[in-house]
Amino acid sequence: MSKKIPFLQMFAALRRWTELSNAVEGWLIVSAAIDKASRSAKILVEGAAGAGPNLIREAEETLCRAYGLNSVKIQAAAPAAAEPAPVEASTVAPAAPAGESSPKAVPGQESAPADAFARAEALRKAAMKNVAHPAAPKGDGKKAGGKAIFGKSITKAPVAMGELELDMGMVVVEGDVFAVEHRELKKRNAWVISFDITDYTSSIRVSGFMPGDEGLPIVNGVKTGQHLKISGRLNLNRFDNDMVLEPMIIETAEKKMKKDNAPEKRVELHLHTRMSLMDALTDT
Repeated sequence: MSKKIPFLQMFAALRRWTELSNAVEGWLIVSAAIDKASRSAKILVEGAAGAGPNLIREAEETLCRAYGLNSVKIQAAAPAAAEPAPVEASTVAPAAPAGESSPKAVPGQESAPADAFARAEALRKAAMKNVAHPAAPKGDGKKAGGKAIFGKSITKAPVAMGELELDMGMVVVEGDVFAVEHRELKKRNAWVISFDITDYTSSIRVSGFMPGDEGLPIVNGVKTGQHLKISGRLNLNRFDNDMVLEPMIIETAEKKMKKDNAPEKRVELHLHTRMSLMDALTDT
């Protein structure tokens, strides 16, 4: 691969997942190796050095589903890394969407790198035509959401917590934080972030393992009483045996308050007596 290729240009099928495609929009593919026998891929990307393990794992799993691969390993290149040497054509081939055949590499053919790149370019152009919902361009004039605490901004509408199911995968929720219980693991140099949030249809615990200083923005930024919007993946916590939300993006949100817009205001009163359904002791 003689030049860096945008991640979403090579793997255009990921644009169907809006939150994920926004998160990996700046990634550039430095090299990619496909093992056809095991249907596995190893990809070296630039621009993902600051991405957390949750985002990289989500990208790997989504690539497996979108392109019918058994395993995908994404490795972040160092920001100041030198230009990598071109990968041999016998080991490199772009992943093809499910239902399309990958270009066949000829073992030992080192004299035709231009042909391999031409096949990759043709496959990318075909994938671009099949994109049903391309990502929105930057600077579209829309007002940004709340202040980002962790990750990038969220564009997807939230789901009511009372409707959450474990098999929903990636979801967006919005609500009030009513408990915070972060734990620092000093021996492992990591944080276990944990806080509870409710939208008054139900509640859910937001929890995740954050190595190093990755969890500090959440530890310092999430407080009881905040109104947050969170994008993450639903998982089963093996310790609590309960559904939790593993966060990928956290941002503050404006809480929508009920407004009384009636031109003529009114107040409704009610009384509890011994004749009401409530156990009052007052006579009518």
